[in-house]
Amino acid sequence: MENQLNNNKYSDKYNYSTFSRAMNTKVNSLGQNFNYHTHTYRSGHSEYASDEEILQVAKSVGISMLGFSEHIPNPNLILPDEDHRMLLFEVDGYIASINKMKQDNPDMTILVGFEAEFDPMKESFLGEMRDKVDYMILGQHFVTRGLQNVPSKNNPNYPIEYANMVSKAIESGIFDIIAHPDYFMEFRDTIVTEEDRKLFDENSIIASQIICEKARDMGIPIEINLSPALNNQVLSDGKLTYPHPTFWKVAQEIDGLQVLKGIDAHDLSAFKNVPQAEQLISNIEQMVSDKLIQGSYNPVIARQNNPKLQETYTRNQESALTFESHMISQIVNGTLGSVEDCLDSESLAIAVATSLNGVMQSCVDGADKKDKTTVEEISTIVDSQDLSSKDKKGKLERKKQVINETNQVLANQQVAIENAKNNVVNAMNIGCESKYEYSNMITQMTQQHSTKKESQKQRIEEHITSFQYSETGEKTYSQGIVQVKQLKKENNNHNLSSGFTDALLLTLIVTFVIGVAVGIGYMLYRISIGG
Repeated sequence: MENQLNNNKYSDKYNYSTFSRAMNTKVNSLGQNFNYHTHTYRSGHSEYASDEEILQVAKSVGISMLGFSEHIPNPNLILPDEDHRMLLFEVDGYIASINKMKQDNPDMTILVGFEAEFDPMKESFLGEMRDKVDYMILGQHFVTRGLQNVPSKNNPNYPIEYANMVSKAIESGIFDIIAHPDYFMEFRDTIVTEEDRKLFDENSIIASQIICEKARDMGIPIEINLSPALNNQVLSDGKLTYPHPTFWKVAQEIDGLQVLKGIDAHDLSAFKNVPQAEQLISNIEQMVSDKLIQGSYNPVIARQNNPKLQETYTRNQESALTFESHMISQIVNGTLGSVEDCLDSESLAIAVATSLNGVMQSCVDGADKKDKTTVEEISTIVDSQDLSSKDKKGKLERKKQVINETNQVLANQQVAIENAKNNVVNAMNIGCESKYEYSNMITQMTQQHSTKKESQKQRIEEHITSFQYSETGEKTYSQGIVQVKQLKKENNNHNLSSGFTDALLLTLIVTFVIGVAVGIGYMLYRISIGG
């Protein structure tokens, strides 16, 4: 698919003149020859254009330093979100495509990167992805708390929640640019009461200061975001959702803060109400004119000249838990928090294992729902009269891969949960009895097998082998594997990895896969004959 797209597969759909006019409108007013907020068709909500086409249009309007920052994919334990971000299978092709353009265009500086939201549970994953590319920009579109999102609508405290998460993102050392740092202003008009609106506005000032000071302290620039959709996002106060003057009035007072402008290039086909939007943006630029980066800017070189940023990144990555460890820890702690404190070791183990079985059922249900939705979308694309044949085939190729990725994620989830169930048994066998001991030991065992960092594996192995619990009897250790000579309890009536349960889950998964085959068979047949 990558090769097809990059061989001008969609050139008859792509409107060069419209794209070029829109780019000229913004680039000529940028006063900079770089842009590091550029997206491709892989975001799922951009026009179908090859990477080369985007490059050539950017070059034609004076961009000599271009960074591609596609929306990062989900980790391999989360179902794909193909309408908002890349698929995992697209990552290697994306990087290869941009790297080839680097070689083919020696007259330009071309960088490959990702745009990502920060989530403490995904810090290790974000680090792994960051190591694959030249740079990363923070595009915080939501705020997480554990496995859930913090409510953003009608929440007067959301600006503070948002700023605290952005602050953590900056402290991670992962990111080189903070995109649309005032994105939280988008939710101002969802506030219902005047009292809460006043609180939202007060919190927005505090949030703006938190973000600007943290970016200043870490030495990374924040972005005045120039989105093609800005004119459709005017708040009741007559201001754009972002860039919003509330934020930038604070920014202009932060000494040492760096600011750059970025074309959020998803769909540059047109701008509505251009004069109004340009005036509003011009006012923002004037507020921070003394902080705008002058001349060229390269985030790779900037990081090399910012030892604090790289040292912080390296240190945090060394101790970061994998997403799998965070996920299992959330499930285990949620279960342990809901059971009585007086339960014995075996009862605690059974409670956790039972909960994990329930989570596996939820995973199967989620994958089944995703599959059905994808099949419906394939049918809609096939029957569409509005899409060109080339656009249609491009979208169908991605949807076909979504089915494969959904199956793979479900398989990964099963493996992770089965490993966790085994760790429950291991934790009981080495003498864990309290909720704390179970939580700590299961998390560490999960981290040991899921991390790629040998130093972490070694430290965890040493911790497990030094674990002592007087009531379990004498323990012997062989090559770091705990062997218990005397078990505290016999598990006569309960098998934590119940054969019946495993058989039931296997049946559910097989049924799901069969359902996929039956459900999409006709669609794929139509695709194969040209739809």
